[in-house]
Amino acid sequence: MYQPPTDSLYKFCALSGIVIAFFSIYYPLTRLADLRSKQNTIARETEATIARLEYLKSQGDFISRIVSDLIAQQRDEYVPDSNKLALNYSDSEIKAMIARQLEMTRDAQISTSSILISHQETKDLLADIKRWRWIFGMGSGSGFVLAGFGFYLWYRRIQVHQDRILAVASKAPKDIESTNG
Repeated sequence: MYQPPTDSLYKFCALSGIVIAFFSIYYPLTRLADLRSKQNTIARETEATIARLEYLKSQGDFISRIVSDLIAQQRDEYVPDSNKLALNYSDSEIKAMIARQLEMTRDAQISTSSILISHQETKDLLADIKRWRWIFGMGSGSGFVLAGFGFYLWYRRIQVHQDRILAVASKAPKDIESTNG
């Protein structure tokens, strides 16, 4: 009956554990670095979008005040303010301001959507990071356990006996030489 060499199986188990542990540490760490880089990119883009949104809001508020004052002037409801400079705008300039305000409102809505999408991407990245940390812990832990178990079995069941056989074999030639001499 054929019996597989257990020496090789124990070594295979030990070396497989080391390889599993190595890749369970290396690959998740590189993945985590990539995910952190993406997270930083999203954070920078979000900051830029928020700044753009604030700018659009301030510009939109400015145009809204001008248009409100112009409408009030047309209705003879305008109360002049000594702190404001009185300006006259043509109908085409007013229409252009309203068009610009609508355009800025659209841009603000797009920026808001972009922020919401970035927020969702950040949540997804954090979930990925948690998943890779779990893989890192489980893979490296199981790899180290497998390696330790394989080395232990190899040493206890194989290496100890091979050391005894070598010790007996190394004594035997000395005994032969002492009896011959």
